[in-house]
Amino acid sequence: MDDGKKLSSSGFEQRQSGYVFGENDNNVRAGSSAPKTLTYDTFLIAGDGTIGPAPVASYEATNDHVTGVNKRSAVVLGGATQSGTRRFIDRLVTQAFQVNQPTFVLSSTSALTALAAVDGGITATTRSAALLALDAFRTQNPALRLQVQVSASHELA
Repeated sequence: MDDGKKLSSSGFEQRQSGYVFGENDNNVRAGSSAPKTLTYDTFLIAGDGTIGPAPVASYEATNDHVTGVNKRSAVVLGGATQSGTRRFIDRLVTQAFQVNQPTFVLSSTSALTALAAVDGGITATTRSAALLALDAFRTQNPALRLQVQVSASHELA
């Protein structure tokens, strides 16, 4: 993004993140099709910040170890999810509403309708991704540059 877009963009955008560790073949995630072996390596860091050339020790975690850690991790025990105002939320009560994150698309300036798929198409996405897609669209279609804009999905006709 150029500096103007960076300054006008929101300071934070919700994104999917994190890892899910499985305990058996049925719940391995993140594109993996086979169980993985976790190996912990210990390195010595000198006073000047340099790291030794090879690990001092290695430890290969067993399935029992991973299962045990998963059952007593900070996420399972509450940890950060129980700090601040979150500690007052009753997890057993089902919320009567759902908070949806805003999404953005390229749209027509005249009809305020989403553009049909263009070169692989842009689907509802974050504002910054939509702004980058708008720049690419205007570069590829200079004649249409004033007829396309970024709009929030909930504002479309």
